[in-house]
Amino acid sequence: MCVLIICNIIIFVLCMVGNVLVCVVVAKNRNMKNVTNYFIVNLAVSDLFMGGFCMPFTMLDNLKGGWMFGEVMCKVQPMAQGVAMCASVFTLVAIAVDRYLAVMAPTDERLSSKVCAIVIAVIWASSIGIMAPIVPMMVYKDYGKVQTCSEGWETWENRRAYTTSLLVLCFALPLLVIATLYTRAAAQLYLSSVRRNRQQSRNRAGLGNKIRVFKMMAVVVILFTLLYLPLHVLTMVIDFGDLDDVEKRPFYTYAFPISHWLVFFHTCVNPFVYALLNRNFRNGFRAAFLNDRSASQACSCCLVRMQRRRPKRTQHVKTPDLSKTRRISNERSPMPAMLHRTTAAQAGGLTRAVRPASLILTTAVIESPPGPGFTTSSPLSTSASPLSHKKKMKSISNARYTVPSHVPFLMVTSV
Repeated sequence: MCVLIICNIIIFVLCMVGNVLVCVVVAKNRNMKNVTNYFIVNLAVSDLFMGGFCMPFTMLDNLKGGWMFGEVMCKVQPMAQGVAMCASVFTLVAIAVDRYLAVMAPTDERLSSKVCAIVIAVIWASSIGIMAPIVPMMVYKDYGKVQTCSEGWETWENRRAYTTSLLVLCFALPLLVIATLYTRAAAQLYLSSVRRNRQQSRNRAGLGNKIRVFKMMAVVVILFTLLYLPLHVLTMVIDFGDLDDVEKRPFYTYAFPISHWLVFFHTCVNPFVYALLNRNFRNGFRAAFLNDRSASQACSCCLVRMQRRRPKRTQHVKTPDLSKTRRISNERSPMPAMLHRTTAAQAGGLTRAVRPASLILTTAVIESPPGPGFTTSSPLSTSASPLSHKKKMKSISNARYTVPSHVPFLMVTSV
C-alpha cells in the first residue's frame, strides 16, 4: 500500500506539471499553433481530466477496498474515466488522420483551425455518448461498515455486450485505423527518403520534420496500446471468465490496482515523449523553467544551431567553353579583324575590343606618345605582360596597322 501510494502521488504530480506545460508551450509559441499541436493539447486535456479527477477516487477505492464517496460520485466517476479514455484514443485517431494527410497529400489544403475545433467537439461528444449508458447501471450500496459501487446490469449478456462494444469502439477499432494509416504513411515516408537520398531534393527540411513528428506520434500510440491493454484484458476476463467470488478476489486485490496504475502512468508519459522527440516542445519546456534572460538566450542558441544544421544549397557555376573563343597567336595570327575595323573606323576615340560573354578578361590601356603617328610590328599576345607590349610598341617599323597619335589603344593581356 505504501508503494502504491508513493507511485500514485508521483504520477499525479508529473501528470499535472507535464500536461499543463504542454498547453502553456503551445499557447505561448506562435510557430507551434498548428492542427497537430492543437490535437496534442486536447490529448493533454484528456490526460489532465483522467489524472486530476479520476485518479484520486480510483486510488482511494483500491486502497480502502470500498467506495467512500457517495452515490453521486459512484455514477459520475466511472463515466468520467471512460470519457477521458475514449477522448484520448479518438484524439490519437485524429492525429493519425492529420499526419496521414500531411504525408500523402502535402500539396493539398490541410485541416483548418475551424475544422480542428469541430473535430475536437465531436470527439468529446461521442465519448460522452458512448459512456452515457454506464451512468444508470452504476449501483451504490451501503452495508454499514462497507460501501460498494458496482455495475448492476439485468443480465450478464447485457454486461458482456456493453463490455465488448467498449473494447471494439474505444480500443480495438481506433487502433486498427491508426495502425493502417501509420503503416501507409511510413511506407510513403520511406519512399520519399530514398528518393531524396538519390536526387538530393530541396525539400529536405520539410521531409525531416514530417519524419520526426511521425516517429513521435508512433511512440505515443504504442505507449497508449501497451498501458491500456491490461485493463481491457482484465475486464474481459472478469466478464467472460465465469469466475466465482473467491477466484475474482485476487484480480480486484492486485491486478486491477496495477492496471489502473498503468492507465494513470500513461497520463504523465506523453510530455516526456514530446520533450525527447520534439525540438520545439523541448525548448519550450526548458524556457518554462528558466528566467526570461536565460530563455531568450536558449532560444537564440537554438536558432543559431538550427541555422547551422540547415543544409546549404550548392550553386553550380558553368565552366566557360574556351573552345568557342578565338585564340590570338603571336606567330601566325595578325591583329583581329574586328579590332582592326573598329580602330580604323574610330580614329579619334577610344577603341574597344569585343569580349566573349562567358570570359572575364583583364585589359590594359596604353596611350600613344605624341607625334604624327606610329606603327606596331607585332600583333597582340594573350600571354604577354603590359610591359612587354609597351616595349614592342616602341619599336617603330613598317607594319600593317597604323594607330593615330593620342588615340588610347586597348589591348587584351590575359584571360
